[in-house]
Amino acid sequence: MNRQQIIAIILVGLMVGSSVVYGLAFAFF
Repeated sequence: MNRQQIIAIILVGLMVGSSVVYGLAFAFF
């Protein structure tokens, strides 16, 4: 794995994580 792949995986993880957090916040609040 090179640096570009690691950065891409981190960015995708952040996008998925933030969308899940927003979804939960929207569902509860």
